[in-house]
Amino acid sequence: MRFRVGTPCSKNWDELSGEGRERYCSDCQKSVHAFDDYSSEELNRLWEESGGKVCGRLQTEAAPETRSRRAVLAGTLLTAISPLLAQEGRLVIRVVEPTKAEIPRAEVQRLNSENVPVQTILTDEQGRAKFAQLPLGSNQFKIVAPGFVAKTVTATVMANETSLEVELKVGDVWMGVMVVAPKRSILRRIFQ
Repeated sequence: MRFRVGTPCSKNWDELSGEGRERYCSDCQKSVHAFDDYSSEELNRLWEESGGKVCGRLQTEAAPETRSRRAVLAGTLLTAISPLLAQEGRLVIRVVEPTKAEIPRAEVQRLNSENVPVQTILTDEQGRAKFAQLPLGSNQFKIVAPGFVAKTVTATVMANETSLEVELKVGDVWMGVMVVAPKRSILRRIFQ
């Protein structure tokens, strides 16, 4: 079958109402047919019934499959509830001192139920330790940094990313002098 395109249409197939191989164009108020989806007999009958004036789409390569409204709704619903189905979450712990300045290279340990470290992360230059794939719910962490008092905290991990700021107190500073006396025999030789 040979045909000629009298007036090319700029309307997008996906913008037409309806589904399947026949859709409706509200601009020109005509049915538009996907010629690739018709058999030769069906095209001949369509051509004869329209008097040789039919609107259609002819595609030279496979079109991406269009999604039905039901499929789009199902995809949207699954996307919306996926955080509820998640079994893991992420946690960012920011470690600061009393002036709210960050503490880089602090050791943040995730503890198991026996308070034994199972994962350790050092804080970055902004004082942040990022944990991924944590079990949802309560998780215990111990934060240790030189010059500060160690602190244990409990964080509730949610399906999305949870943030927690932990303030460490400055530790006690001890100064002292230790005198070690040499053996008496050495002292006698020196003072004799």
